[in-house]
Amino acid sequence: MSTKFELSPELRPCLRGGLPALLHGVFIASWTHGASPLIGGFSAGQETSVRAIIENEDGDLLEVPVYEVTMLDSKAKFDGFCWETEEGE
Repeated sequence: MSTKFELSPELRPCLRGGLPALLHGVFIASWTHGASPLIGGFSAGQETSVRAIIENEDGDLLEVPVYEVTMLDSKAKFDGFCWETEEGE
C-alpha cells in the first residue's frame, strides 16, 4: 500500500483595497515587547496578529492584515459543502 502526499498550495483570487490579488496563505505573527519606560505604562508582553500573504498583479508579495482581504471564490467554495439545517428552513 502506497500513500502519495502532495503539498500544492491553492492560490485563491481576492481583493485588497479594491485591487485584484492572489492569496498565498494566512499565518499568525507573534512577537514580544518590553515594558514601557513610562511610569504607569504597559507591562512587558506578547502581541499577536493574523496576517495574509497576497500577490498583486505586479508580482509583489505583500504581508497584510487578514481583515483587508476579501475572497472572491467563497460562493463556489461554500456550495461544495453540505450544510445541515433545521427543518423548515
